[in-house]
Amino acid sequence: MGIRNEMEQLVRDEVARVRQEGGPGYAGCWCPLCEIDIVALALTLLPPLYCRTTTTANAAGLVRAGTISDAVQSALKRVDLWPKHRPGTQPTVRDSIALVNYTYEVGSTMVGAALGLSATGCSCGECRSDTLAYALNRYPAKYGIVRDGRRSLHPTY
Repeated sequence: MGIRNEMEQLVRDEVARVRQEGGPGYAGCWCPLCEIDIVALALTLLPPLYCRTTTTANAAGLVRAGTISDAVQSALKRVDLWPKHRPGTQPTVRDSIALVNYTYEVGSTMVGAALGLSATGCSCGECRSDTLAYALNRYPAKYGIVRDGRRSLHPTY
């Protein structure tokens, strides 16, 4: 479906800015595992901003100044306290690390089934995308990471 959570790019941009400028009070690691964990934690703290991929890049004006920064700072504190690897060690290069959007995974399967059962609902791609974006914008975001096929947050959370 042609939607995305615009908040993901806003958070990634803020994490990149903090990494480049240095996070105040963050003495933790910036390895790929810790960085993607910071992104996942910050996104879980923020409201989603799903929209069609053809209308993205307009969401920045919808977010109160400082909201994303506050979420990233909170995520930095959590990763500093509870990193996913031993302090001073780096995860091996062969580790595959990815961000996973559990809410999207569950929502996309439910919307297709719900529209198929509706007598009045259209199930074209645009209607499916709009319905999914509408539903996901009203449900709390749940993000996690996948490391070598293992998920860090169970989808039922």
